[in-house]
Amino acid sequence: MYFITVILSKDRSTRCWGYYHNLKDALHAIHTNQFSMEECLYDYLVLEKFKEGVPAWYDEKFGPRWFTWNDKWEECQEPNFAYGTIHWAIG
Repeated sequence: MYFITVILSKDRSTRCWGYYHNLKDALHAIHTNQFSMEECLYDYLVLEKFKEGVPAWYDEKFGPRWFTWNDKWEECQEPNFAYGTIHWAIG
């Protein structure tokens, strides 16, 4: 499953926006900013892939995909504040 989480970088507050079963639908939601995920607040978004189960196993082959807000979500490098952190979607 592909989880979409928005992040306010100044204090690292997060909100898991939801998930999709396939990458195509997740990327469509991001690129069209479905339901205004940016909310005039969040400046980063991370897309993570997890396998089903507890604990949710992180898919290292996929890796997180990072986006930054610039009037639309644009793919970017992992920001410095995020290094060493995984599982943004589940806290």
